[in-house]
Order: sequence, then C-alpha cells, then structure tokens
Amino acid sequence: MHGKRKDERNGVSRAKDPRQRFLKAALEIFLAGGLKKLTFDAVASKLGVSKQAVIHWFPTKTHLVAALLIPALRGEAQTVLAACARENGSNSLKSGLLALAEYHLADLERFRMIYLAPQSGAGIEFAAKPDVAAEIHAITSGMYRALAGCIRTPDPEMARLQAVSLHAAVIGVVTMIALGRSVGDPMKHGGMDQVRCLIERLGICGA
Repeated sequence: MHGKRKDERNGVSRAKDPRQRFLKAALEIFLAGGLKKLTFDAVASKLGVSKQAVIHWFPTKTHLVAALLIPALRGEAQTVLAACARENGSNSLKSGLLALAEYHLADLERFRMIYLAPQSGAGIEFAAKPDVAAEIHAITSGMYRALAGCIRTPDPEMARLQAVSLHAAVIGVVTMIALGRSVGDPMKHGGMDQVRCLIERLGICGA
C-alpha cells in the first residue's frame, strides 16, 4: 500500500467535499510561501476562479487557515489520546508524550503550520472568531485532559497545569528541531532522543 499523500498527512482530505479543492490549493500556497502568501486572490488565481468563490466557503482568512490547521491539530490530539489509552498506569503519560513528539517530528511542515505559522503576523486571530476558537479549544482541552488523566495527583487543576506544561516542553523540543532544519544547521541530537531525555530527567513514568 502506498503511503499517504502529502496533503492527507497535513490534514487535507481528498474526499469529494467542494471545499477540498480550495484547501488543497491553499495548502500548496502555504507550503511554498507561508501564511503571508496565502491570500484569497492567490487561491483564486491558482484555481482559475473568482475571489468570491473562495470567500463563499471561507468568509475570512482566519477561517481558511483554521480549515487547514484544525484537522492536523485534531490528528495530534487523537494520537495522544490513543497512546495514553494503549498503556496502563505508570507508562501512559510517557507513551502520550512520546507519541506527541513522533507525530510532529514525522512531518515538520505540518508542525510549522499548526504552531509556528500563526505567529507570523499574517492577520490570523483565532480568538476573534468564536466558532473557530471554540473548536480549537475543544480539541486541545481533550488532549490536555487525556494527559492530565495519566498524572497521579488528587488536585485536578495541578494535573492539568502539569499536562499543559509537559505538552509545551515537547512542542519546544520539536520547535528547535524545526528551526535547525530550516536554517540548514540540524541539531546534533535527534528530537526523540531529546524528548526521552526530558522524560527521564523529569522522572516521568506515570508521574
């Protein structure tokens, strides 16, 4: 069986949804030039349609970017939830964190789209679109809840804080790996080795 196509790995389905033509073109533009190059005019020009045809499906650039990003973010959450559920007791947290790292290190372009591109100052404001923000928060809350459920503490707020912090630590490692690759100066130690070291130094087994 052939591997998944690049657009599928980045969360863009090939299903017969009319929006998928626009999302595939948007993804190609993003991968070639980043969010600043991703405009309604660029998508319309690439597909040979009017700008209004794009806006019909995606009323703002934030909605367009969210339609690219959310499936990839959902894939991250599902990966973490599945990994946490696979292990019993003390190894579940470690399994979830390793799965998180593996998911992102397997596709750094997808990672940049989720975590780095929205910081580029390209006019993307998820909080300004309540429907988009609600969907993103539901996905991330479920992921944090799964990680928090692996942490042995009677204080649920502390468990969530630890879960968010551990997630951020792994994302930080992947960010440094992505940075090194971007500037042509890869880090000496691999991403998974760094995450395993982080887990060991924090004493994570089930925490």
